[in-house]
Amino acid sequence: MLTAQSKQLELENTAREDHTLLWIAAPVTCPEISDTEIPMSSAAGVDGVSARQWRSVPVRIRALFYNIVLAVGEFPPELLLSRTIFVPKKDGSSTPAEFRPISVASVIVRQLHKIFAVRLVKANLIDERQRALHDGCVENTVFLDTALHVARGSLKELHAVSLDVSKAFDSVSHYAIRSALRGRGLPEALVQYMVRMYENSGTVLEVGRVRSSPIRVTRGVRQGDPLSSLLFSMVIDDVMRALLDHIGFAAKSIKTNALAYADDLVLFASSKSGMKSLLRIAEEEAAKSGLSFNPSKSQAISIMIAGKVKKYKVLTEPQFTLNSGPINQLGSTEAFRYLGLSISPRGIAKPTGYIMSELARITTAPLRPQQRLKILRCFLIPRLYHQLVLSRTTMRVLKAMDKQVRVAVRTWLYLPKDTPLGYFHASCIDGGLGIPAFETTVPGLIFERFASLTESTSPVIRDVVDHPYNVSLIRWARAMLTRNGKALLRKEDRQRHWATRLHRSNDGAELREAAAVPASSRWVDAGSYGIPGRDYVAYHRVRINALPTRVRTTQGRNDREASMMCRAGCNVTETAAHVVQSCHRTHGGRVLRHDAICRIAASGLRKAGWRVIEAPHYRLATGLQKPDMVICKGSDARIIDAQVVSGASSLDDSHLRKCAKYDTTLLKSRVAGELGVVASNVTVTSITLSWKGVWSRASAASLISLGIGNLLPSLTTRVLQGSHTNWTRWNKMTTTISHRVERVGVG
Repeated sequence: MLTAQSKQLELENTAREDHTLLWIAAPVTCPEISDTEIPMSSAAGVDGVSARQWRSVPVRIRALFYNIVLAVGEFPPELLLSRTIFVPKKDGSSTPAEFRPISVASVIVRQLHKIFAVRLVKANLIDERQRALHDGCVENTVFLDTALHVARGSLKELHAVSLDVSKAFDSVSHYAIRSALRGRGLPEALVQYMVRMYENSGTVLEVGRVRSSPIRVTRGVRQGDPLSSLLFSMVIDDVMRALLDHIGFAAKSIKTNALAYADDLVLFASSKSGMKSLLRIAEEEAAKSGLSFNPSKSQAISIMIAGKVKKYKVLTEPQFTLNSGPINQLGSTEAFRYLGLSISPRGIAKPTGYIMSELARITTAPLRPQQRLKILRCFLIPRLYHQLVLSRTTMRVLKAMDKQVRVAVRTWLYLPKDTPLGYFHASCIDGGLGIPAFETTVPGLIFERFASLTESTSPVIRDVVDHPYNVSLIRWARAMLTRNGKALLRKEDRQRHWATRLHRSNDGAELREAAAVPASSRWVDAGSYGIPGRDYVAYHRVRINALPTRVRTTQGRNDREASMMCRAGCNVTETAAHVVQSCHRTHGGRVLRHDAICRIAASGLRKAGWRVIEAPHYRLATGLQKPDMVICKGSDARIIDAQVVSGASSLDDSHLRKCAKYDTTLLKSRVAGELGVVASNVTVTSITLSWKGVWSRASAASLISLGIGNLLPSLTTRVLQGSHTNWTRWNKMTTTISHRVERVGVG
């Protein structure tokens, strides 16, 4: 039931229509519709019209429809119905409290309201202290942290109260929404549209395929509607505008009495009496809008100053009340959650111990290694950024967290301790695991976020950023990002830094060309769930030289020179490259790997419409030529030969050398004669990649032009599988020779 105070808003608000805002209710244009398209993944409302179906309607037709609606002044009531579904909060949910209601409005209505929301934001009608309409919540948290620091450091009395609005979005009065719109001088046509929209709004409850009768909604904003947060912010804005300007917290250039992020409202005062006045006014104004504050969930911080001894004291006994209930008073070591952060009288709390416990949970969970990496990369590490960026951590803490992450990843992938650090933190496309490094990412985010605050639309926030407390943090971030005299201020610079560290290491040098062809690294992140966990670990061990060869296992031994020789009697050092690529024990495995690549490529070429001749023999005057395959489609023909080579030298050079071997007039004429094409239409290419699965750019480009670019990731993993199989077989064999046997030109 609406309160008398809510209805009284209509009488109090006598603002007239502002003619400079008439454009907000102007006809909808085609460009506006194109700029506010509803995402294809959005769910359909009760009408069953999906985003894909609505977007298939020509833009001009949609614009005409919306303008008819505006001319009439309302949507048909059927379109204003939402459907409310119930999402279980956990497995086995049975009671109503264990379900979360989600309302889905019509796609048609949502797009028009999205257009109105864009116009209203552009009109800048919201108080600068309300920051919900701006990207991110860093402004509010930085201000609160700075205010607490200034109070402690400058010995200024401060009282800050975080107010919890009971069922905020569900309880706001429709009278308050109408009053907020009129109070800003918005066109009466738009106000009346909003009034009718809320008068005709309703929802149907949906459980499985069963739907209830329409239920009228008489208070609260529409869930999932693009206008809802904006309308609610206007109501909270009216509460803040009623606060007395001469009451607040002021220290040097920092001065304000309130700051809000949607329904998260924080009041500031420099005296107890001032805070009590602000609370009384806020409570009265909120009641007029149908809102109420919950004292048991609200939090207060009070810093008192003892001037004679120049010390501050944090009060622990309740000092303020709301709705006749005491507000919880935080002590020095207590904290409350505000916009995703833990805030105490000492400032923003630092995350301690969280990452260790989460890494342990991931390690013990029944997951594949690639799933663990995905969780780490995409969920765990990004979750910590917000707290780390704003809690003023130290480089020592960041490096310790990086070390904990690497220890866990080594366990998951069975990597040795001397695996290059660059392999962990270089991006996937550069040949690494793509795990963000806290030691460079966090200072980078600090620099970027505080730099963006200097361009804030709020003068209060701009003044806060210029405070020495925050200037020192920006300087620290810049210093931490400076490596070898160069500041890694951009994300691209930080990625290049870790890629360089990887490619300059002995184990990562052969991955320097990985970025040239994304398919070389696609298996590391995307689509890797189809790879068995055992194979995924094996591929990484091959890729970063983590196989326990004598060169790696004899490091630090006095007799290393003698004990590094190949156990197969090859009289050369036992490196992973020698074992996989040259040793006589793995000759058969290299042939199998080579043949498997040819089979996959030939199958893909046939599906692409090419006629394929596998392993043809051509006896020419210059000798026998045996390319892996010759293909033909129409008047075009290709001679293709496959090779898996070392990545120590340029892969494109290896590709060109292979092409030069078969790019002879005699061979091309012979092939042209047999296929019935012109010799000039016969070209030569190769399938060239390293034994670590890195592609030659030129070779990959030629295969993509043949229509088998989709096979590059499969060929990559097949090569890695073959390379690891060679190592496994080599380890199980006992044959030796007294002299080295050279094996070249195969696989």
